[in-house]
Amino acid sequence: FYHPKKWIQLRLSGTASIHTNDKTAESQWEKVHRTSRMNYSAKSPPGTPVEKPTSGLPDFSRGKKPEVSHSPEARKNFATIVSRFDQMDWLMLKLTGHLRAKFLWKGNHVDASWVIP
Repeated sequence: FYHPKKWIQLRLSGTASIHTNDKTAESQWEKVHRTSRMNYSAKSPPGTPVEKPTSGLPDFSRGKKPEVSHSPEARKNFATIVSRFDQMDWLMLKLTGHLRAKFLWKGNHVDASWVIP
């Protein structure tokens, strides 16, 4: 991640798990607003080339107000990603010399140290 106004860069590493048909995914799906759920019912994946402008939504929902009854179609395309970071590399860019620190999480403890950029 990079913040161009603050000149700070973060590199994070850890593990990620994908949830599609479990309690984690379902609890997040319940938080998706009804009008946003329709966007998950597209026939093709995002970025699929098309010949003319289209939302990619199926015919039953195109140009219509979103209905809760369409949610099961959209739910099939929804996933939740849970990320757990255990390392972070922090870099602050400065004209007078960059600063860099490393962080390593071990359970509830974090080791932090300054390193040469």
